[in-house]
Amino acid sequence: GKLGIQDADYAPAVKLLEKQLKVQSKADLKNRMQYLLADIYFLSGKYKLAESNYKAIHTDDDSLRLILSLKRGLCFEKQNFISEAIAVLSKAVESYPKQNQEVFRQVYKIYLDWLQTHHYFQQAASSIYQRLNRAKDFKEKAELTGRLISILAQKKQWAEIISVAQPYLLRQDRFPQKDDILYYVAVAHEKMDEPKEAEYYFNKLIHEFNASDYMPEAVKHQQFLKNFLLVDQDVAINHLAELFGDFLNANRQSKARLSFQLGKVYFEDLKNYRKAEEQFQNTLELDTTNQGDVHLYLGKTYLRMMEFAQFTGGNASQNYLDLARQQFRQAVMHNNTCSRPDESAWLLIKTTLRSDTTDLSKEKKLVEALLQRYPSSPLVEEWMRSLALDMAFDSSYAAQSIRYFKKLIHEFPTSPKMPGYLLSLARLELHSNPQEAQQYLNQLVSNYMFTNEAALALNDLLQLYEANGQYNLAIQTFEKLNIYFYYSEIVKNARERMGDVYLQANDYDRAIAFLQNNVQSIFLSDPILLKEFQPRTIFKDIYYLAQAYEKKGLNKKAIHFYRLYLMLLPKGEFSDQAHFALGNLYLKGGQYYLARENFKAVSDKNETLFAQSVIHAGDIYFMQQNYAEAANWYATALKHLQDPQLKSEIEAKYIIALIRQGKITLAQPMITRYKKDYPKKRAVLAQFYLELGNYYRLAKNFTKAQKYFERVKKKYKSTEYVDDAEYFQALVLITLNKHKKALKILTNFADKYPESNQLPGVYNTLGSLYFRSEKYDASIAMFKKAMGYCNGCDLEANIMTNLIKVYSLTGFWDAAQAMARTYLQKFPEAPDRLDKKIIIARAYINLNQFQKAVDYLKSIKVEATAEREPEIQFYIGEALLKAGRYEDAIAEFVKIPLLSKKTKLQWEASALYYSGQCYETLGRIDDAIRMYKEIIKRPGIDLVLKRDAEKRIKQIQ
Repeated sequence: GKLGIQDADYAPAVKLLEKQLKVQSKADLKNRMQYLLADIYFLSGKYKLAESNYKAIHTDDDSLRLILSLKRGLCFEKQNFISEAIAVLSKAVESYPKQNQEVFRQVYKIYLDWLQTHHYFQQAASSIYQRLNRAKDFKEKAELTGRLISILAQKKQWAEIISVAQPYLLRQDRFPQKDDILYYVAVAHEKMDEPKEAEYYFNKLIHEFNASDYMPEAVKHQQFLKNFLLVDQDVAINHLAELFGDFLNANRQSKARLSFQLGKVYFEDLKNYRKAEEQFQNTLELDTTNQGDVHLYLGKTYLRMMEFAQFTGGNASQNYLDLARQQFRQAVMHNNTCSRPDESAWLLIKTTLRSDTTDLSKEKKLVEALLQRYPSSPLVEEWMRSLALDMAFDSSYAAQSIRYFKKLIHEFPTSPKMPGYLLSLARLELHSNPQEAQQYLNQLVSNYMFTNEAALALNDLLQLYEANGQYNLAIQTFEKLNIYFYYSEIVKNARERMGDVYLQANDYDRAIAFLQNNVQSIFLSDPILLKEFQPRTIFKDIYYLAQAYEKKGLNKKAIHFYRLYLMLLPKGEFSDQAHFALGNLYLKGGQYYLARENFKAVSDKNETLFAQSVIHAGDIYFMQQNYAEAANWYATALKHLQDPQLKSEIEAKYIIALIRQGKITLAQPMITRYKKDYPKKRAVLAQFYLELGNYYRLAKNFTKAQKYFERVKKKYKSTEYVDDAEYFQALVLITLNKHKKALKILTNFADKYPESNQLPGVYNTLGSLYFRSEKYDASIAMFKKAMGYCNGCDLEANIMTNLIKVYSLTGFWDAAQAMARTYLQKFPEAPDRLDKKIIIARAYINLNQFQKAVDYLKSIKVEATAEREPEIQFYIGEALLKAGRYEDAIAEFVKIPLLSKKTKLQWEASALYYSGQCYETLGRIDDAIRMYKEIIKRPGIDLVLKRDAEKRIKQIQ
């Protein structure tokens, strides 16, 4: 079932689980199977079946019940049964007994998300109020309050927002929801016609949380308050009083002037733009002496009306823009009566550009004409800034944009817009002049840290340092960004990259700490809930965490997280890299099957990684002596390799794999071609001929074998394979029973080739020769020398086995036992590990440690196959026999004929015979005779043993 989930092969898994559920009686196992089946139904899109199976699971575990309810709710949601989904989860949440647990907090967040997403605002608010009364953790309370305020805003409950927010407004400690709360409190005051209070909180947000996501909206609201709602009544009344006194004695021309002044009071002081419009229109009717100024103010009035319409969602904004443009045109036409011709000309250009699709060259021409005509205008900075910004978006004007930004920086050093100039200039210079761009960014961060532009500059620097491989600087920059702008989305987005940055900086401890925090989730082992409710970045962080553990040398943890990543995303962004890393880790740990299968799982999307994986798979098959598969994988690698050096190495391996398979007719022409293509690779050619010689040696074609060995010795005497050839010649001589010649070669070998890697084999062979000649002391000495030279070589297991054998034969049981223990430590998965354990037990017997022998034999009996079990059972009996515990020995011996499987070896006969011996010692002759007669009458026992039994009966009757 789990494999079905990982491989997305659902149908067979469903079939198997449904079948097993029908026959399964154990409740716990049945629940687990039903859970797995429900998950598979969910993943295959069968949400109704999934829900019914989740519902059918019965458990007393509160946490599991909550998760099951969440999954049921998710099934309903996937079917668009929203009310059912919420009802299921609501019941589970309300009845959960331990609401301080992390599992509850996570599920509760999901529950609130659902309520908000589907507009169950009243239910969400009510639940949060209840939770706030119980919650003690400030972090949780702040998070809930931020969520509650956003819900209250949806419900337009402005007074309640202000009430709920009060405890959090004066807190000095940092928490991520602080800018959210400030923004909604400011909006609430604005909606309740409390503009001064609204301005205070918008201003606080703008100055204290410059990088907040609410910053652009807060600036808009602040501007709206300033332009429309914040009226200084005292100033307005004073201005009106002055005008009223003048109005009493005014003539027609004076009345026009006073009407204009009254319009300005309405415009600037009272923010009553309708009244302002009336007065400006009235002025034009009374007198045309200063109509240029009147048209300018009338145009600005229409711009304010447009601004109001846009902010409040009105439909008349385009009409007001057209009216404003007409007035500015009139102001320009009556330039001689306009006190601010620079402003009227600029506003005409702005309103024209806003409504037309004017090309940049025309805009540039118009603005530069303004700059030339009015070089001392207070609007020069605004003109230059507008032109610089607009040109920045067109690559063909980039150089001119840079020139204007540099001019702005030089001519307006105290401008409040300076952070924006530095940031824009840095970004324009980034590709053409990165060093200068970096200087501008650093200047911005150093001089204007508490600005939104500083947050953006820090993020740009972070990306720049990453791109340049300056990872320690990147870390320092991120930490500064996190300290000053912890509440910002910029920080959240930067965090997604930092796991990799810590890795690249080789700071594995910090990488692990950082990534561990990122991947903490109660859903970590649940692929359904993790994918549904955790950010997608968690998968990348899991992969990076595995990398960090691998780099740190904590391979078990690395394997765990690589496997977790592959379980969650079998075809994810880093699946090939994860398989490759697992392959290497398993290879280091000697788990060759797992290593090989992971290398084979790497796809060909990444040519380099695929080629390396294929080579590794081939190498493992080669090491496991599966030369046919090795050759296949090497052949695949050769199709994807580009590097000539590596290609020649793999081609050589491919040829050797063919030789070891016995495919000589395929290998020979390839050797000829290799010799032609790589004539200088004499060592490789020597290896080919050595392999050919060894192939014919094993095939018992000794003439051909010796011919190739001689070829290596004569034609490739400068290569590293001469000693191998001579060693193999000695092995041929041994096979041909020419032991004297072989001994001569082998005894002189160490002096002739003191650095040879064949010395372990040479001494091992000498040890075997002496062993056959019954020269056991010399044999032990040679095997020990072989061990001394071996140091983890391929022959180590064989040499140790030979030493154990000669120690056992010569009665050095303590040495045999010690060597067997060492063997098991070094080769815990060796195929002959049971043999070595039996040696340890036999050593106990021969060292008169009989109870230890019995205990040890019983402990290893569970590992034995039916073929080996009688042997172990026999040694248990033998230990008890030698201990003089004859009754116990008989009880163990007779288990073999009664309970053990018949085997090729005569353990049954031996057990019966030694049972008879025990009975004889006990004086129970009749029972002894009965045992011997069992040997005679049982089929399958060797005739020689039967005759010995008959003979023994005659002796004791």
